[in-house]
Amino acid sequence: MTTRRNTRAFTLIELLVVIAIIALLISLLLPGLAQARDLARQMVCGGLLRNFGQAQASYMATFKDHYAATITSGLSYISNDRSASRALLGDTGPTVPMTINDWFSPTMGDSVNAPNNRARRMQLFLNKYGCGSVRNTNDSIYSQQGDTTDEGDFETVQNEQAYKAISYLMPAAFSLYSNANINIGILRLGSAARMQFNTPVNAPRGFSARLDQVGNQSRKVMIADGTRYLANENGGLTLDFDIDQTPRFYGSFIDPGPILDVSAAYGRTASGSASGQGWKTSFRHARGNALNAVFFDGHVESITRERAYEDASLWYPTGSTFTGGQATREAAAKYAQRPQVD
Repeated sequence: MTTRRNTRAFTLIELLVVIAIIALLISLLLPGLAQARDLARQMVCGGLLRNFGQAQASYMATFKDHYAATITSGLSYISNDRSASRALLGDTGPTVPMTINDWFSPTMGDSVNAPNNRARRMQLFLNKYGCGSVRNTNDSIYSQQGDTTDEGDFETVQNEQAYKAISYLMPAAFSLYSNANINIGILRLGSAARMQFNTPVNAPRGFSARLDQVGNQSRKVMIADGTRYLANENGGLTLDFDIDQTPRFYGSFIDPGPILDVSAAYGRTASGSASGQGWKTSFRHARGNALNAVFFDGHVESITRERAYEDASLWYPTGSTFTGGQATREAAAKYAQRPQVD
């Protein structure tokens, strides 16, 4: 006598239920995985910034507490007729600034075995030592002044492997002379572009790029996440970077910071060719709500977007005065009654 085993296959409804449960589990897990991946990139970014801070510390140890900035490592290349800056073009050396605002080459050029060629050194800085959360590449290169004789080198590199977007910027107030120095002959060193504007904050008279001039080092940002330059061009957005050795304003290594509402890197208001959308690539961590920064005391910190737009003390030396011009609404509210920047 044969025994029949009672077997039963999945019904279509049961199969669909199982598929739905699997899809639900995947949907629950994927955001967590994405968040973990973003957090890992943020930690790697913080490590790079820590290295930049340590490189600046070594530079300061050599140059009597002066850190690499426009008015220190870039100063000898500034002249009214641009003749001095032409020494920055082409094949120079790993520690020669790529532009007068470049803090990377003077501090890290030797240690990372940077190329002598300026165009290839820029690629190293942007591509290998850029933040992993920066995914965009530059659509083109930009030079306004017209005598950048090695522009062809940059075009060659761009065609070989596009330059990634700029990842890191120094607050301009720590790199340039204060506008308050205008009556002591600083203009003889070059154009007014070598001095920071007095809006929305005026740095103290006599400021120089030296550690004891910045103020409370644990509250002052040395280098932070930041991307320049997302431009409004031909009815659309174009990402480029400035290769001019003496950029008219800030170039590819410094920016006024988030307090300026029309900042090319952080501003939310379009100005000139700046789109007002660059902040979306500068605040690249915590789902667009934070940026990383290394402070002058060497520690690395995540700064929320709200704090970045409100707290001028992060981006300006102690003793600066809040003037309010083109300031963010957050900063304007904070300093309405007390314009002194701690």
